[in-house]
Amino acid sequence: MALNPILRLEDGTFDYSGKAVFRNLNLEVLRGEVLCILGPNGCGKTTLLHCLGGFLDLRNGCVKLNSTIVAKLSELELARKIAFVFQNHETPFPYSVLDVALMGRAPHIRIFSSPSRKDEAIAEDSLARVGIRHLKEKLFTRISGGERQLVLIARALSQEPEILLMDEPTSHLDFKNQTLILQTVNKLANQGLAIVMASHFPDHALLFSHKTALMKDGTLLATGLPSEIVTDENLGDLYDMEISVINTEDPYNGNKLTIAVPRLA
Repeated sequence: MALNPILRLEDGTFDYSGKAVFRNLNLEVLRGEVLCILGPNGCGKTTLLHCLGGFLDLRNGCVKLNSTIVAKLSELELARKIAFVFQNHETPFPYSVLDVALMGRAPHIRIFSSPSRKDEAIAEDSLARVGIRHLKEKLFTRISGGERQLVLIARALSQEPEILLMDEPTSHLDFKNQTLILQTVNKLANQGLAIVMASHFPDHALLFSHKTALMKDGTLLATGLPSEIVTDENLGDLYDMEISVINTEDPYNGNKLTIAVPRLA
């Protein structure tokens, strides 16, 4: 039996100042699935995520959350269903880690009300889900970049969303923290979240996604299983360079690994 997607883009076209950013795109993501939108800088990935989340209105087509058109939902309804983790977040105020996670409860708190003990418990649980509950009293401005990114994911989880949109979540992080964030993404998908993640690194799609969409110049070159569409030829078209997709074996556990490497002159 076919599974129904929780989020679907149908024939989506978006214009900015009269210029098409993307056109006639079709995408869908299921519960418990990581969809990686892979493409070079400036191809429209961030704009696409904003349209999927209802932040920007399509010129043509629609985004559906289950069977409901996203454009017909209020901001409050959307915030209770879809959470967004942006590339960068800086705050001039020394909020605690727990306070930042609590900000995700805003869609569930009535105006002029304060967070309840239940809200605090949900925020603490969100920190625990990404493995940083021990940092809850630390100042957000005094922790590492990788830790800050985990706090932002926890803040998004505090919204209790069904869908998590992530715009290059490993941007500016070192290798260890990139791996930690992507492992966290997979763990959250295993817990039932639908995740749409934009990236420009082929290995993110090969190692950490269930489905991949290759995006270039506002179009999708291919969509499907990473093992089927993340190929030498497709990556060459995507990045305008020669790239080899190599199948190898993890020397520690014997598992199959597929990685992409540039062909150097």
